[in-house]
Amino acid sequence: MKRVLLMTMVLLALNFATSAQEKKPAVLKYYDTELLDEIGATADQKAKIVALVKEFQPQLIEVNKDASLTADEKKAKLKVLYGERAVKYFKILTEEQKAKLKVMQAEMNKNNTK
Repeated sequence: MKRVLLMTMVLLALNFATSAQEKKPAVLKYYDTELLDEIGATADQKAKIVALVKEFQPQLIEVNKDASLTADEKKAKLKVLYGERAVKYFKILTEEQKAKLKVMQAEMNKNNTK
């Protein structure tokens, strides 16, 4: 009986240890202050980005709360909203800042595939 209990505990511990090692792939947080600082965003750009987030937030919340939509419909609507927001976001940035983001994204993708 002790042997069975001990084996069960060992198996549970091993299972926990392996699941703890699984990690989610890293993603760039485009609207994060630290990232904006890293790419050299100006105070004006940061203010425009904050306004952009505030502009889209109610729409995103509304879609997520809409119980009449299926999961696929929600996903499609959110994709459109995120796309519109991204277009406006990248219009705020300079070409140099966009290039920095591209390099950062490539580096992150490289690290995620390891």
